[in-house]
Amino acid sequence: MIRKLMIAAIACGLAVSTSFGAAKPLAITSWLKPGNFMMEVGAHYSYFGFGVGGGVEFVFAEWRIADVVPLQFGITARGYADFVPWWAWGSSFGVGGLATVHFSIKSLKLGITFVDNLDFYIGLGVGFNIVPGWNTTYLWYWNPTGIGFWSSDGVNYFITENLAIFAEYNYYGGNSGGSLGLLLKI
Repeated sequence: MIRKLMIAAIACGLAVSTSFGAAKPLAITSWLKPGNFMMEVGAHYSYFGFGVGGGVEFVFAEWRIADVVPLQFGITARGYADFVPWWAWGSSFGVGGLATVHFSIKSLKLGITFVDNLDFYIGLGVGFNIVPGWNTTYLWYWNPTGIGFWSSDGVNYFITENLAIFAEYNYYGGNSGGSLGLLLKI
């Protein structure tokens, strides 16, 4: 009886250990890869008004944390034009360049389609704003026209391999707001 139990225990141990040894490494997947070029356009709203925003981005590198979680790095050129002002001073415009970092939930292989389609990102850089009709008399002599710090962070939801809906928060040198639109990966 003891001999049969020992043989069964050894057989189970061998079966379990060989199954672990036979496992294939997980393939790391992500929505973006180095060399991807993307264009985006959407509705932009901000402290100064409502209009359009967009840009282009190039992904140039990928770094894997613990060889499991990939981060993609890129550079982007962004711009906005707010034509419908909330206040009386008129339109505002801006252009800037940012360095970006992306993280795709797809790489975690959760198996939840809605969640796996998400790609989070943050961008930091410098840009130039023009607010032609700004009146400093009423707002403590603060003038948003000029060069300033820019940031953009948000999420892409990939509908297909090359098309995504994006929603993001923008801080463009004193002009904060957001954008909602489409991203096309080429």
